[in-house]
Amino acid sequence: MSIGTQHPPEWKTTTDPQTGRTLRQFTSAAANSYPLYYFVDTITPDGKMLIFHSERSGWVQLYKMDLDTGAMTQLTDGRTRCWVGDLVRTPPARHLQPPVRA
Repeated sequence: MSIGTQHPPEWKTTTDPQTGRTLRQFTSAAANSYPLYYFVDTITPDGKMLIFHSERSGWVQLYKMDLDTGAMTQLTDGRTRCWVGDLVRTPPARHLQPPVRA
């Protein structure tokens, strides 16, 4: 995939059974998706776009999501892997542990 690749909305809306509040999951691809680094705003100043990282291409890329339609557009075309992707989730404790490297 390359810069400008369009992706259809993936969001899912459900209702919390305990509170009755509406919940929206923004991404549902079989890949890690996560916000920008700590103090960097993820929502654009006009409130129209969400900027996020995703590994859906096999590499970490930046994407923008239109918050009205859910449509996503790839913004970068790099070859970076995120260290979070190197972590292994260990059941049943569910702690994140770095992999053992030889």
